[in-house]
Amino acid sequence: MAGEPTDEAWTVLSGLHRVLLHLAGRMPDDWMTTTRAMLGGGELGYMPDMISGGAAGLGVALPAEDIALLRRVQADYAGPEEPAGLELVPVAAQLPPTGYRFAPARTGEAPEPDEHDDSAVALNLDPVVAAVARAWRTGPDGGAPTRVFLVEVDPGAEAWTVGHDLAGMLDWSPERPVPQIEVYWTGEPLPPYHVAALAGALPLWRREGGPAPADPGLELVERLVDAALRRDLDGLRRAIDWPLTGAPRVAARLAEVEPAERDEWAGDMVPRLFTAGDTVEGVLQVLRQVVVLVGDDPTVHRPDAEEAREVLDRLLVPAVPGLGGEPAARLAELARRAEALSEVYLVRGGPTLLPLVWAPDTDRLVLVYE
Repeated sequence: MAGEPTDEAWTVLSGLHRVLLHLAGRMPDDWMTTTRAMLGGGELGYMPDMISGGAAGLGVALPAEDIALLRRVQADYAGPEEPAGLELVPVAAQLPPTGYRFAPARTGEAPEPDEHDDSAVALNLDPVVAAVARAWRTGPDGGAPTRVFLVEVDPGAEAWTVGHDLAGMLDWSPERPVPQIEVYWTGEPLPPYHVAALAGALPLWRREGGPAPADPGLELVERLVDAALRRDLDGLRRAIDWPLTGAPRVAARLAEVEPAERDEWAGDMVPRLFTAGDTVEGVLQVLRQVVVLVGDDPTVHRPDAEEAREVLDRLLVPAVPGLGGEPAARLAELARRAEALSEVYLVRGGPTLLPLVWAPDTDRLVLVYE
């Protein structure tokens, strides 16, 4: 570990590390590797142009605070000019899911560590490292899976320097695609990319006496329950993945429609899956039903494997015969997302159980109700 940075340097370095976390899975892997190497090498004067130019070129949005940090770093370390293309970088109110899928093993293989994983653990036994995990990442269009290492470090650790030895090892690795490294701080909120990666990862090592693995799905369920108890309908609305919640019903209804009318119905019903939850008014009846089901003194527990499978099966999106075009593509994507769900929670407090399923790619909850 390098010497402790000053407070000002810490703010800049940790801030830039977070910006790169926000871009992971949204910018090309080789760009991420190069830019992280620049940060680890302290090349702060080049960072604003590198990040803003790359994001602008691909139309990748950044939160407003990230854009403000790039302007500050540019002024302090490079010069008075605006970072390259910064005015073209879209502003993101919320980081989007990336569309990648993560699994503990490649298709047809057992979820067990191999020699690359063992080397990654050995090279990460720094006192500030709390845990190491590995996931296999595949894109929406398939292709060869990419190994992604997820390294958890203590709050206050220099996350941008941790993993340099691992990065050096990966430079020499013949494995293609080149494995990727994501280093994050214990307890810090993560972008959807990292939440999904951790949900599908194989734990490789955890420091004895270190923090227990977080259960982000349970944390979100507890926030939803709290919002229901406070009758905070907008808080409830924002915790729910509305497209996945409504997709099974919409697909089943479309399958019942006369074939001659199916495309017309789909052109109306499918887009509404993605806009119904934009306002409280659009989903008011469902939100009120959730409040009733949560009740006044709810408890949350995990179901057994059979119960969980029954809940997950209810969220599968049935095929709609003869449907084509964009509605079919959007339903197919929702069907793929539904098949990847695995984390089920049961809320008991109202007249019947309320099953909830965590969608890690959006960090939202899917409702399962009659």
